[in-house]
Amino acid sequence: EILLWKSDTSRTLYNSALLRAEAAHVMLHVAVHEPSLIREGLKETFMVKLIEDRDYEVRIQALACAKKYLTKEDDGNSDDMVVEKDETIFVEKTMMECVLRRLGLHSATETETSIICVSDLVTLLNQFSISLPTYLFRSFLLETKEEEKGLWELFLSFLDSEEGATTKEEALRGMGYFLRQLLDYISTIDLSLINTEKTATVFRTWSKLIKENTHDSIPFELRYASINSIAFATLSPKDLEIFSSQSNKSSLYSELEETIITQWTIALALLEDDDEDVRARASKFVSKSVPVTGERNVSWGCSRALAEGYDYLHKNFGSTKRYFEHILGNVKIADKEIIHASKLISTYSTVLFEIEVPNYFCETLTFPQISFFHLRQILDKFGEYPESKKEELKKQMSEWKDLLLVQLRHTNQLLAENNIDSSAFLSLTFDPEVFLPLYKVLYASLLVTRYPEIFGSAVEIITETTAIQNRLALHPVLEEIFFALRDTSSHKDQLFYFVTSAQPLVMY
Repeated sequence: EILLWKSDTSRTLYNSALLRAEAAHVMLHVAVHEPSLIREGLKETFMVKLIEDRDYEVRIQALACAKKYLTKEDDGNSDDMVVEKDETIFVEKTMMECVLRRLGLHSATETETSIICVSDLVTLLNQFSISLPTYLFRSFLLETKEEEKGLWELFLSFLDSEEGATTKEEALRGMGYFLRQLLDYISTIDLSLINTEKTATVFRTWSKLIKENTHDSIPFELRYASINSIAFATLSPKDLEIFSSQSNKSSLYSELEETIITQWTIALALLEDDDEDVRARASKFVSKSVPVTGERNVSWGCSRALAEGYDYLHKNFGSTKRYFEHILGNVKIADKEIIHASKLISTYSTVLFEIEVPNYFCETLTFPQISFFHLRQILDKFGEYPESKKEELKKQMSEWKDLLLVQLRHTNQLLAENNIDSSAFLSLTFDPEVFLPLYKVLYASLLVTRYPEIFGSAVEIITETTAIQNRLALHPVLEEIFFALRDTSSHKDQLFYFVTSAQPLVMY
């Protein structure tokens, strides 16, 4: 009765927003636990009336209840207990139309003004198990004349506005949800009707946003929202089939392919995030997305997820330029790494107190090792490639070899300038900041010597690496690589080591 009273100055008690919010709380409790007590004629519109109530205190109560009882199985919180809901009260179709109205996307009704409620509305939209109405995708058709503000544009506006951090997180999640349903919609219609540029812009924008919001310096909430956005989208090689048969849609095929690879490289990188929740969510995504015979609904640990994820990426995209560039990026040595390592060597002294690093969980040697492994798989198949691809690969590898030679010479120059005594400071190369760049540059040199048909002569590379060995007392793993460089009879497949830079004093 309290909730049904309209504004009336003579009924000040019943007009109290706080009192009405308390009444809403009681009614929601009844609706969840004793739905039979709700009048039949009121059931279907019960939640809608509360979500559209005049007082935001009542709307907050209704949205909080709806979010709790419409939780998706795979929204990242599936460990929480989900209470069975009455379908006659929580009618998803009716509630979705209500949410879209409140967000200003369906008919000319009053839109939500409370920042908290806007955030809750976006959260709720992400939790519906039914598909978005098709009219939300009209702006992606060529026949659309007027520029109307759609759900995608709404999400973008939330990211650019000062609505609040929570709203931005939910908008980022919502973009993955929208992207998934956009692709599902496109798969059901004639592709000649699609606005290619606008669709490609969605792919590029989403890729850019999840990249920007997963750096170490980004707050945890946005990193977690990004991996949830990836989980909502769950782009797979199968999605490429939508565009594979359309010659005039080749640009969309390549745009989506790049987006899928970006999604996977980011998800795999988040397996070594410094926050446990982000790692667990990334591991769950990889575990559910990589098909493994005999295993279903199994969440792997981060180490296995990383290995399985890269195997999956290599299997499906190993021949693409974007994947190859990613692998090379993981094994290339930045000039600043070489300079920093050389400075550490030249100024080496006993460290009394260890300097705290921002992410102790991240194992910086893992990605280079996995990438070297998959790079070798690409090089092993060199003879199977068509001539055009052989020439392209030779050109890229030649550029990489030239860069490698410059860095080896630079390293030797720095060591010579500082007169490093090879018999001193045995533990120098056990320092992770020295070990990692040396490992990368030496293992790269090893690959050059093992694939002469691709790289050509390796005489200069061997000369420079030998000079490094003569100047430094080396970590046993680095010493093994030097041994393999000298012993050309060593088989390629035996030259792969797993060593943790977090524990560089372990002997191998």
